[in-house]
Amino acid sequence: DGVVAGIGIVPNTILAETSELQVDDGIVVDELLRTSDPDVYAAGDVANFYNPALGKRMRVEHEDNANTMGYTAGRVMAGETTLYHHLPMFYSDLFDLGYEAVGELDARMETFVDWAEPYKKGVIYYLDSGRVRGVRRGRFRLVREPAMAASTAAAHRCVARRPAGPTPHWHAPDQRRERSMPS
Repeated sequence: DGVVAGIGIVPNTILAETSELQVDDGIVVDELLRTSDPDVYAAGDVANFYNPALGKRMRVEHEDNANTMGYTAGRVMAGETTLYHHLPMFYSDLFDLGYEAVGELDARMETFVDWAEPYKKGVIYYLDSGRVRGVRRGRFRLVREPAMAASTAAAHRCVARRPAGPTPHWHAPDQRRERSMPS
């Protein structure tokens, strides 16, 4: 018997440090994916970038970020002025369980759960001061639904939305609210 746990990586920044590039939880890049040396680019798991939708720097260890960031860096190196403002999505599948998510998912945040099928299929919204910071869509049967791409795009828009005026407070801190959707 055995257990394997994948809990993240420590980025290998030795070459960047030796080259005197700026390093802070990965190789720091700007919106064009340039490092502190404008002739050197970084992309993927090792790159620490600013995400305007979340308003913070981050480093993401998932294929959507690595693929999209690598593609963007290549376009920039080829002469385009393509800013990296992508909000990466991530997913996990384990046998017939799975989910897709965007933004910040933190168990310490307020949550709002919108069930399609209670405790089987639904959406969890992660909130900070009433603002959606992350969206996790659970699908507890491994089914690739045609609407999956559309729902991931909608989750991106939800996280990127900036409130107009005061931020609404959905519910008291440390409470989790749930509602079931009609079938």
